[in-house]
Amino acid sequence: MAVGRVERLANGTRHREARDRRHLASQGFRLFWTWKSRRRTGRPTIASEVRGLIRTMSRENPLWGAPRIHGELLKLGVQVSQATVAKYMARPGTRPSQPWRIFLANHFQQIAAADFFVVPTATYRLLFVLVILAMSAAESFMLR
Repeated sequence: MAVGRVERLANGTRHREARDRRHLASQGFRLFWTWKSRRRTGRPTIASEVRGLIRTMSRENPLWGAPRIHGELLKLGVQVSQATVAKYMARPGTRPSQPWRIFLANHFQQIAAADFFVVPTATYRLLFVLVILAMSAAESFMLR
């Protein structure tokens, strides 16, 4: 009876040790992850006022590029790189393209459709056919 009790106590000690090892492992992982996901030191962030100033200057002076805006900012005492200026410059808006229907209406005179296919005959010969359809006249030209 006493031997069984000693084995159980030893067994409980082993379980407790395993639990403690798992706890230490999870604590170690937490410490590692906290260290891994820390904020890196590097180039300082650009203030929102400077970003706004760069965008305003690029919008109001569309012919100015990044070098010119960078030079003007240096004259004002703002220390930023030319690459940063280029990064925060306002992008020119793209003009909307014409709808497909208007494109077709504008180019209707120049549009042609072409098809090339093979026709087997009853005598097991092959006819190669090229069809070109001019959309403006709605006429077709067939070459055999």
